Amino acid sequence: MGLHTEITKTANEHPDGDPRALATTLLARLKRADLIGLLADEIAHAQRSIIRNVERDAFHEAFTQAARSKSATPDATDDAFQALFDCTFKIGDGSEATWAEATEEQHLARIAMLEKLRAGLDATIDRHREAVRLIRAHGVACLAQIPAEDKAAA
Repeated sequence: MGLHTEITKTANEHPDGDPRALATTLLARLKRADLIGLLADEIAHAQRSIIRNVERDAFHEAFTQAARSKSATPDATDDAFQALFDCTFKIGDGSEATWAEATEEQHLARIAMLEKLRAGLDATIDRHREAVRLIRAHGVACLAQIPAEDKAAA
């Protein structure tokens, strides 16, 4: 049984179900080995969070140091960047690169991958903005309160 397939199947069968109750039911059907992929994904997410913090702190410190020295750009040899150099990041093709060794092309591939992720978030944000616009335009508390004849026009 593919874990992600089973999760998707369970979510589709019970779109409004309590996630904890559904997880408990699904867990009873799983084997220990089924959980490795899920745990690996969660560990990778935690690792990425740690690296993101290192990235943020390194760039913040480097630009702060550059401002103090009245330099237009941070010095990549400063201690602020050294913590960053061993950190890895994924590239759109699934490969990884370290900050120290990543080429311009690899940074551009990472940018493209992140922009694609952001585009999905932007589309979701736009849908919520449209919902807010409709709620305000109709003077209601939620979309369900928009009169049926107005929904067809919306």
